[in-house]
Amino acid sequence: MTIPSRRDFLRGACGFFLSIMPNSGAFPAHREQSFIHMMNYVTEDDFALMNKMHINTVLVELKNDAESWRMTYDSAIKHDLAIVPLIWGHDQSIWEWNELAKEWELDDRKYPMSVGARFLRFLRENPRYFQQTLAIYSFHEPLAQPEKTGPQRLKKFYQQIHEEIFTGQNVQVYGEDMTFVWPQADECLTGVLDYEIHTVYPFVNSPRGRYRPFLPEGHYGEPTSDLHKVLDLQRQTIELQLKRIQEAKAAANGRKPRLILILQTFVDADQEDLWNRMPDAEEMETVASYLLEHFRERIAGIAWYPFRQAASNYSRWLQKERYDDQRRDRWEVIAKIGRKLRR
Repeated sequence: MTIPSRRDFLRGACGFFLSIMPNSGAFPAHREQSFIHMMNYVTEDDFALMNKMHINTVLVELKNDAESWRMTYDSAIKHDLAIVPLIWGHDQSIWEWNELAKEWELDDRKYPMSVGARFLRFLRENPRYFQQTLAIYSFHEPLAQPEKTGPQRLKKFYQQIHEEIFTGQNVQVYGEDMTFVWPQADECLTGVLDYEIHTVYPFVNSPRGRYRPFLPEGHYGEPTSDLHKVLDLQRQTIELQLKRIQEAKAAANGRKPRLILILQTFVDADQEDLWNRMPDAEEMETVASYLLEHFRERIAGIAWYPFRQAASNYSRWLQKERYDDQRRDRWEVIAKIGRKLRR
């Protein structure tokens, strides 16, 4: 069987329509943040810079050993950064499904060879590191492989994290592409995530326009150079997702996922008509300001993706491309947004 890619769905290759926002309750982050201002794919070497740019949360790839975990967390504490920790395994994430037991291998007493289980033990045994953790990273594009990471297994992961591993503690689960776009999204509206990213990736280099609008129907439309139109359609799409979540039955713990809007700052060299242009500094500020104006009170935060190279097919990213073609400073835009958020 050929596994459809996310971009296939986003282009409208699948013929389904979303059932029908949001955010119902205000569930605080484990590490209290009034509003998340996040940078994805940074290293420990970037932490001081992130603090200066008024970033308060970072997604960081961790190695497989406890000593590096301690070093990363100690640095995050020093620079006042909450962490979303990501450890890659052989297939997208570190978590392993045990078919015989019908559960994820999250308890190191039962699964001593599981790196993921050892990491969760590390957090339980180090309260200050757990306190510095915004959320547990779950899965990357899991519904692309529903036979491995379909709705029921995603719900099992959420249930194990909340009820078995961190029983009675205010833990959060973070993930992406589970409540929107995919055919199984309706099954994942609650009981799967506490934070979900919602992608805002409109920047393209096309003879027909500089942007591709994302439509409320759940896929990209034709290129255009009308940024106002693109932002209005993005607003409608976010409104729809928020409404779907709001109207869904809450999870057993009473929660519904909160959105983090994640903004494109990369070029995918494999794409001819999607995600193939870096935004300039003015566009970054315009898009971020628009989203905050319309959604700040109803979302958990905004994020930038990525700072460093997050995939081998990316040819440009923020750390590499600080200045746009007019020599305007993209980093300063992020710092400016961060200063506004702190106020």
